[in-house]
Amino acid sequence: LNVNAAGLTRFAGAVGAGTKLASVTTSALGSTQIGANISTSGDQSYNDPVTMTANAALLANVLTFGQAFNGGIFSTDIQAAAINFNGTVAGSGSLLLAPDTAAGTIGLTGAAGNLQITQTTLDKFTGFSDLTIGRTDGTGAITANALVLPTHSLLRSQTGPVNLTGTVDSTGSGAKNLTVTSGGLTTLGGSVGGLAALGNLSITNNSALNTAAITTSGAQTYSGATGITADATLRGSGVNFGGVVTAGARDLSIFADAVTMAATANGTGTVLLAPLNADGSIGVAGAAGTLQVSQGLLDTFAGMSKLTLGRVDGTGAITSNAVTLPTDVVVQSKSAAV
Repeated sequence: LNVNAAGLTRFAGAVGAGTKLASVTTSALGSTQIGANISTSGDQSYNDPVTMTANAALLANVLTFGQAFNGGIFSTDIQAAAINFNGTVAGSGSLLLAPDTAAGTIGLTGAAGNLQITQTTLDKFTGFSDLTIGRTDGTGAITANALVLPTHSLLRSQTGPVNLTGTVDSTGSGAKNLTVTSGGLTTLGGSVGGLAALGNLSITNNSALNTAAITTSGAQTYSGATGITADATLRGSGVNFGGVVTAGARDLSIFADAVTMAATANGTGTVLLAPLNADGSIGVAGAAGTLQVSQGLLDTFAGMSKLTLGRVDGTGAITSNAVTLPTDVVVQSKSAAV
């Protein structure tokens, strides 16, 4: 389907719903409004400015917006082997980008993958409420080099691994949430939030933390089993582990005002638990304190060689009721009462 019009072209009804069209092309002379799903076996090329007027899914081989794209308040789902935003991008709704096949891999910011999404492209999505990358039925890997989140983001794959090999930061417009959901392993290979803290970080599958530092303004949640493969410092309002933590010989330092462990932590390295801020207090075994360290929480660290409570710059009190030490314990503070 080729549309050569100097005026407005409207797609108000589904296109290719029964049998996919071979392709859809609009000329650069007018403008296009899309208010329904469009499916093609080949390419979709919109050479004029495009405005979304309803929630819609665009399925193509190569999908190209040659000029401005405005998603409005609507949800736009794009599945294609290649996606090009050549003009300006606006919108306050939701945006989904995914390969055209479940087995397709995704390469973010120059990493390997069938569907390539550059940082330059990502930077155009700062106005959207949220960005989803990947498919619920995906089996291919999602891999990223150094990544700056333009908005609250979800990376998803049914079984493929998610490899964030470089740094991950929020855009300068504020802390952005990152959720990763997959049946595969999620690996964090670079510092997270080092330049601009993330909001909330949630990994719903098994994870490997091969990074020295993860910083969030909100909570960090690791729902599956977690491997600590480098000495790591986690800073956030809360840190939550939903599965076994295997640290090996690595040291794990947690600075947060709430820490939960659903299973045990094991390794020959050490663990440090401390409030997020230097003036935060610690309450052990039910005593008063900003950071609550229950006997149950202490017991989860019995498999570690040493547990340290408190900060070297701490000024908040450390108070304990009757307690049973699970392993060698050090209590430290700069000037607070213990």
